[in-house]
Order: sequence, then structure tokens, then C-alpha cells
Amino acid sequence: YGSNGLVVYDKDNPVVKEKIASGKYQVHYAEMEGKPLSDVIQVPFINPVAHERLGYPTQKPEKLLETLIKIATNENDLVFDFFAGSGTTVSVAERLGRRWISCDIGKLSFYTIQKRILNIEGSKSLKNSKKKYGKQAKSFVTLNTGQYDLEKVFSLKSKEYTDFVLNLFEIEPIKKKISGIKIDGERKDGHYALIWSYWEFEDASVDEEYLHNLHSNIGKKVGDRVYIVAPASYVDFISDYFEIDSVRYYFLKVPYHIIKELHKVQFKKFRQPQSQKNVNDLEDAIGFHFMKQPEVETQVTASKKDVSITIKRFHSDFSEDDKGKELENLESLAMVLIDKDFDGQAFDMDEYYFAEDLLPKKKGKKDDESVGEELKKTKEINLPSIPKKECGKNLMIIYVDVFGNEFKEKFEI
Repeated sequence: YGSNGLVVYDKDNPVVKEKIASGKYQVHYAEMEGKPLSDVIQVPFINPVAHERLGYPTQKPEKLLETLIKIATNENDLVFDFFAGSGTTVSVAERLGRRWISCDIGKLSFYTIQKRILNIEGSKSLKNSKKKYGKQAKSFVTLNTGQYDLEKVFSLKSKEYTDFVLNLFEIEPIKKKISGIKIDGERKDGHYALIWSYWEFEDASVDEEYLHNLHSNIGKKVGDRVYIVAPASYVDFISDYFEIDSVRYYFLKVPYHIIKELHKVQFKKFRQPQSQKNVNDLEDAIGFHFMKQPEVETQVTASKKDVSITIKRFHSDFSEDDKGKELENLESLAMVLIDKDFDGQAFDMDEYYFAEDLLPKKKGKKDDESVGEELKKTKEINLPSIPKKECGKNLMIIYVDVFGNEFKEKFEI
């Protein structure tokens, strides 16, 4: 039995004696009570219509992870999964009363796991598969991490910090006031930028009240767009801009990622896949790059039956592979994720599309290079329409480029 097990029926057989004497085998005598324990775990495939099936390329059965976690841990132990994928490990660990930490480089993995944990009460009970788990997940936090010293950034003096973020976001410093409001700089697109003085407002944040107060002073005197630079933890919005009277206030969040100015090291960028078959490809890399939101222009229209989404412009703020080649419109789009009923708090993914899924159907699978070439030839991208009855009052869309940059946008339906 197994790879090195030996069931002995005739212990006096010379050949059997020789094998026993060699010490190479785990010996089980036939007259012993019970039966030898197999080292093979029998786990069925996930049923095609099973509730746990998510369609994630490398998803593993919950029964397999349940067996392994029960063998290796006790209740309240800490379970790590450093290649979390679809999140089966953490989903099972949560229901078995274990604490957990999961990591993955992929954006699809991140939002798949987040959805899975947010909706865990609807998953099946591991004690009785005919019943639902019925409990909400314990409190958890999602983090984007990199190799940086965040404390060092926030300990900079106000002038050093201002100079630092102006350089980081490519903002040209200017001395200007509009209705008494200090303007700190101007971006290359010609729009003004303000730096949130977090050191003066430790107990405050960039929220709706702040923006309405700001807007009551500067209004449309600043044009149709203003950038606000602030530490990510001081911004109360999930979306990347907030609109008041046709003026969009964009948030440039000092992110929890590698900041090369603090390390004097040029880091490579992790690329996000443009097709499902490449979802687990890994490239040599030593950290995340600095997050720069892509420029996105999307049209969302709602009829009585459907909601239509058209991406008219998508442009990354990066050169291809740092070689200086400018990326064309739509070329760098990797993925679009949708929450059809956004509650204003947590993004709960309902649909996702790789860039390849949004191109005209052709025979054979494409690699990311060919997907990029086809995207360059595309003037605009129409997503599959969504039945209006499936949508709530607000729709949240997250666009991801091949470098992992995100742009989040909320639409009222």
C-alpha cells in the first residue's frame, strides 16, 4: 500500500523476510486489526454547477483544503497562503475557525478573494454540506504592499514632503491662490493640484464635506478638473474622483507601494495578464512599481432593460517596458471588473473581463502581445450589456492596465 508500504500475509516467506529486514517498508501484518492507512487522499473534482465553482483557472476543491488544514492545524491557528489564487484556502480556513493571511500578485485573485470572503455566509457549511455556513466573516483587511518605508515618507517635514510628492506625481510647482485657496502646482495636462496637509489635520480626511467646502470657494474657477494629493489612508473615497457641478476632484493617493526616491532603486513592473490563460504567469521582478492611474473615458447608458458600457479611451501613464515607446489608446488594458450593486463601502465583484474577452472572437487563444496589437486597432470597447434588473442604484467599475494600475469609477444607474 502507498509507495513504501508492505502488507504481509506470509511472514515466513524468504522473499518477504528479506523485504522486512531491509527496513525500507512500513510493515502491516494481515492478521492485525484494522487496515493500513492510505497516503492517497481521494477528493472529487468540483462539480461544474457547484456553488463553490468560481471559474478561476487554478481553483482547488474545498474538500482538499479542508482535509489538509484539519491535518496540519488546530482551531485559531494561523494559516498562510502565499499564492492565494481563487482564495479556497482562506475561505476554508475562515469556516474552520482558523486565522489566515493570503497573498497574490494578480488583481483578479485579489478581487476574487475579497468577494469570496464578503459573501462567505452563503457558502456551504463544512459540517453539513446540505446547509449554508450562515455566518459573516470575521473582520479582515485588504492591503496593497511593496518594499518601502512608509513611516519615513510620513516623517518628512512639510516642505520635504511637498517637494517629494510634487516630483512623484510630475506636478510643476506654482505659487497661486484662487479665492484664498492655495494652489500647489499644475500637472502636465494643465490642471491644478492641491496637496492635502495631513500634518495639520491629523484627525480629518479628504471626505465629501471637505470637497464641498473646497468647491464652495473655488467652484469652476479651476476648470473641470482638480487633483488632490493625499496619503491613501486620509482619503475616504473608494472611487478615484468625486464630481461636484461638473468639476471632477481627482485623488492622487500617496500609495503603499515602492517609492524609488526613498530607495534609489529602479524597480521592474509586474505585468497583469490580458487573457485568462496567462493569469498565473510570473515574471522576474523585485517589487511593485509606483501606482499611476490610467486615463479613462467611459460612457454608461441605461435603457429600461439594459445597462450598456463603452470604453472610449484608456491610456496608461507609462512607456512600454521603459523603452520609451508610447502606448496607444486601449493597448495597455488588461482587465475590467464590475460591481453591479455597489454599496459605497466594499467592492463586491460580479463580473470580470480580460481584454481578450472584449475583442472580436477569433479561433485560437491569443498571447498578450497579440491582444495588445488588436487593442491598438480598436477605436472603442463595448462590454456585454447588463440586465438592468441585476443592477442597484450604483455601479462600480475598476479598470486595470497591464502594469497593475487601477482606476475606479462609480456610476449612478
